[in-house]
Amino acid sequence: MLSMKPIQLVLIALILVIALLAATAFRNRLVYRLFVLAGVVVAIIFTIYPDLTSALAQILGVGRGVDLVFYLLFMVGAYALVALYRRILKLDETITAINRRDALRSAEKLGKEDRSSTK
Repeated sequence: MLSMKPIQLVLIALILVIALLAATAFRNRLVYRLFVLAGVVVAIIFTIYPDLTSALAQILGVGRGVDLVFYLLFMVGAYALVALYRRILKLDETITAINRRDALRSAEKLGKEDRSSTK
């Protein structure tokens, strides 16, 4: 039987909470949900078998397992940062387009009111 330390149980519980939050956040995005699911599975496996990260790190030529995990998390974080930045740019363009359209409608409305008042 697999015996786990209390910290492993706490970490697995936190991983599952994060997975539930991500599932609700990405409920309409299948690809994101699959990435989250894969990340959760890997995180739980690495939590249950911590020596696996060291063995995998040795195979890949990284010194320690924690370094490998750090490198992987850094890459995921960098991707998330770029994705969020792209999303912000897209939202900025959308807001600018909405404001521009609203300004043009207001100008047209003022122009019609101005023409009708001069008659």
